[in-house]
Amino acid sequence: MNLPGIFFSARLLPAACFFLSCRLFNPAPASVTIWSPQEELVSDARNCVVSLGFAEPMNETSVEEAFSLLRGGVPLSGRFTWEKKTMTFLPDEGLSLPGVYEMKLSENAEDAFGSDLDKAFYHSFYTSPDRDRPRVLSVSPSPGTAVPDVYTPVVLVFSEAVDKLSLYQSFSLSPHVPGFLDWDEGDSVCRFSPSEGYTKAADYRVVISGSLMDPAGNSLGEDFSSFFRVGTDLEPPRVLLVEDTAGRVFIDPDLPGDNIMLVKEEWESVWDLRVTLSESVPAGGLDRYVRVDPTARFALETGTGETTDRFDITFEEPLAWDTVYSVSLLKGLPDTGGLCLLEDAVYRFRTNGTSSRPPSITAVRFLQYPGASPPETVPLFSFGTLSLESYEPHAAGFTTGFFDVHFVFAEGAGLDAAAFMENFSITTENSCAALTPVALEEGIFSGQQPAAAPGESVARVWVRILDDPAPGLVILKLASDFSDTLGNHLSEDWFFILNEVTS
Repeated sequence: MNLPGIFFSARLLPAACFFLSCRLFNPAPASVTIWSPQEELVSDARNCVVSLGFAEPMNETSVEEAFSLLRGGVPLSGRFTWEKKTMTFLPDEGLSLPGVYEMKLSENAEDAFGSDLDKAFYHSFYTSPDRDRPRVLSVSPSPGTAVPDVYTPVVLVFSEAVDKLSLYQSFSLSPHVPGFLDWDEGDSVCRFSPSEGYTKAADYRVVISGSLMDPAGNSLGEDFSSFFRVGTDLEPPRVLLVEDTAGRVFIDPDLPGDNIMLVKEEWESVWDLRVTLSESVPAGGLDRYVRVDPTARFALETGTGETTDRFDITFEEPLAWDTVYSVSLLKGLPDTGGLCLLEDAVYRFRTNGTSSRPPSITAVRFLQYPGASPPETVPLFSFGTLSLESYEPHAAGFTTGFFDVHFVFAEGAGLDAAAFMENFSITTENSCAALTPVALEEGIFSGQQPAAAPGESVARVWVRILDDPAPGLVILKLASDFSDTLGNHLSEDWFFILNEVTS
């Protein structure tokens, strides 16, 4: 019977059957059917053969990549040989070392037709009757404790002797510290002694990896870790008090994050600062952690010791009037144990104390009528007029007169006569006259008493006057270097300009 549309060729049939054989006749995944060694305890390790046998021809490369032999959890290097469907692994170091060996083959292994392994293969065997894992019985320093000595050894006590080389490879201390290991009590006690001191206030972690083995090759199994701190001081330094060196006034800290700038008012510009800390800090290098804004030259007085818990900030000159200064103790300031100030400590004050006010000149008067009875002074005004009529040759011919310069000083301050004479001057322009200061009176006055307002002090400057008929300018100046008896300076040079007029 002929079937339309269907044609068979006898020559194509064998090829088709071969093609179908890989899929139709071998549908099952690859599998391990036999392995060596099969026993758990291998008595003759030197002659032991490590091999796997498969049901089907295998993709050798994929099998070799998926296979591993481990001793104590550490993969061993070696080479592979094949005999048909059997793979043999020859470890470089052999199986002479006692221990626990593990044979592993992952599911990534494929047979020659591309089928994956049906399931991962695992088998373990021992080359020593000792199958007990070593254990860490104790460690010193105890976990979480603080040690005072920077050369404190780390002592590990094990349940049994451990392999020395294995411990060298599995022991770590972080941060790293150089040192050496020694042993005691039949290799079951190990001591690490640092050759360089630990860092104070630092945490150190001791780790023994799970690959540590005993002489029989039994591994620890899982990592062991412990930590300790160096230094019994667990508190970082704090600023307890900032005050003036006489202990009259203290400054509250300007707390971060509260959006409020706290300023101590009425601070005197000549006061120095004293800082008290919660504990001692190294005196050397302390200036790196002190900042003053705006910039002002200062020195630190820390005493004679190498450490201090109190120091003075002394300024080389009075601070500027009515200025907000901030003094900061900077984050990172270390104590003697290595712990550091956790954040900047900021203290602010304003130099507007009643004893810090700069001198101010409130009035100037001139003995314009020396021949009157009593002699009469008149107030002068800057850019106003000055008449020297009484001092002209055709008049009475007086040759000396005086200017009364009125001051208001800070509380407790007075006129420094020497500073005044060093910084006061009178100049003229257009050759109108010659006025030369010759004497200064203050406090006690000859003749007419000054017309001073309450709270004012007066400097009376006697001058020799040689008048000239020509008009011009008379300029009184007091330089800013002038200071009162408390050291308060003028804020700036003071000028008083007068138009000298003819009679």
